[in-house]
Order: sequence, then C-alpha cells, then structure tokens
Amino acid sequence: MKLRPTPSFLVAVAALLVAFTGGAVAGSQIGSAQIKNNSVTTKDIKNNSVTTTDIKNGTIRGQDIKNRSIPPNKLSAPRCADGEATAFGQCAVQVVAAKVSFETAQDACAARDGRLPSYSDLGYLYGLDDFQWANGDVGQYEWVSDVFDEGSGPRPSARDASGNPITDTGSSTYYYHCLVPER
Repeated sequence: MKLRPTPSFLVAVAALLVAFTGGAVAGSQIGSAQIKNNSVTTKDIKNNSVTTTDIKNGTIRGQDIKNRSIPPNKLSAPRCADGEATAFGQCAVQVVAAKVSFETAQDACAARDGRLPSYSDLGYLYGLDDFQWANGDVGQYEWVSDVFDEGSGPRPSARDASGNPITDTGSSTYYYHCLVPER
C-alpha cells in the first residue's frame, strides 16, 4: 500500500514551516522604510535603550521633555556667568571695560581665553538687552578685532554704536568688550 499525504497534512507542514521560519524572515526584512512615521511609541521602546548617539543634535526641545523628568544634578550649569550674554557660541561681558589702548584690550581678552568682538559682532551685541555701550555714551568708540591696512601697515580699528568705523586710531584709548568661552 502506497502512502499518500493528505491535503490536511500538507497544510499542517506548510503552517509549521511558516511558523518556524516566517518570523525570522520578516524580522530581517523590516527596516526604517517599512515603519510608518509616528507609529513607534514609548511602549514599543525598551527602557534605557535609546542613548545620545541615537538622537540627532538639536532635535529635542523643552516641550519634548516631561516636567521634572531630568534630575537637577543632571542638568548642565549655565554657560555664561552673571553679567554675561551668550553670543556666537561665546559669552559677552555686558558691562564695558575702561578706556585702554588696543594692545591692552587685546591682552585683557586673551588673558580670559577670549577675543575682542569683530565690527559686526559688536553691532549685534549693541542690540542685546542690558548691553552697555561705551559706558552709556553711544557716541564713544569701542575697540573691534578688525584690523585695517590702508597701505601704511595694519592698524587697529574701533566703531561707535551707529556703526561708524575709525581706523586712524594711533595711540588712542577706547572702551572694549571681550567675547570669552562658555564655561
């Protein structure tokens, strides 16, 4: 007598094959393209499995973080000290320093690992709240890092709050601000 598989036996064997191999095949074939946008939720992600390397810089905003979910000891300290404003990835001292020579202003900023602001930096800073221009007198000049060479060699320059430059500074003294690294 010849044994012949019945249709129900063939269906059962096929079901077993799909059950044992189908999940592995499907798991290896599902990628980002197959996942619908906004379909992965918190319950789909294992706790502590997402790390900083998985998150693109600048994509998480304050509204994305649950209130009080970050312990205070995990928050970074302020980047600029009191009396300084963040500008250009640095800190700008808001109160102007005394009138000094260009070299003295450069040295004072360098001593804080900083620099004098450029002509355009200073124009931006002037627009910030609580930024003091040249001891409160917008007609006074402040040193800038830009150096001009008008044929007679490089010379330091300064500008007033209206943006008027002065390049014939000679041995003049002007006010200055420093841009220093964030802490």
